Amino acid sequence: MDEDALSPQLSPAQMNVNDDLLLDLEALIATSSGRAVLMWLLEQAGLYASLYAVEPGLTELNIGRRDMGLRLLTKLEEVSPIAYPRMLLDYASDRMNAKKEPHVLDQE
Repeated sequence: MDEDALSPQLSPAQMNVNDDLLLDLEALIATSSGRAVLMWLLEQAGLYASLYAVEPGLTELNIGRRDMGLRLLTKLEEVSPIAYPRMLLDYASDRMNAKKEPHVLDQE
């Protein structure tokens, strides 16, 4: 079967929106604050947590959260195949550096 038949065709306007989104994501992961926000979103998505919950409906909610996290990871992969691993390393470095630097409030 033809791969093009399996993937949806995007209109030129949709392709422009997607290109803009990828540029925005690239700019976001280039900053410490952007990486922190993206990591928080991915943590909230529960990518590395169990989906199962005892409470009714909570498993479905967890599946939806994870789906959004996976969509975000897919977009990061479109930015670059190494965007997510690089972001993880940069985020860890940001956190280590933040622990070494005195807080602004600590200097007063």
